[in-house]
Amino acid sequence: MGRRLLCMAALISIAMCGEPVDQAVCGAAFDILENRVWTVLLAVFLSVLCAKCAFRGLEGSE
Repeated sequence: MGRRLLCMAALISIAMCGEPVDQAVCGAAFDILENRVWTVLLAVFLSVLCAKCAFRGLEGSE
């Protein structure tokens, strides 16, 4: 149980530290692709789906 909590804490801290970088990348992508905003939104949507699939195994694996 302790190892699982340590892993979850590490993942949360990595995600929180990476958030400003993600915002900067998305902001730059919106600036570069201002005429094709849908491509940025599609890329974000696909990355969320990939993350959901990757972490699906962690749900209820007690």
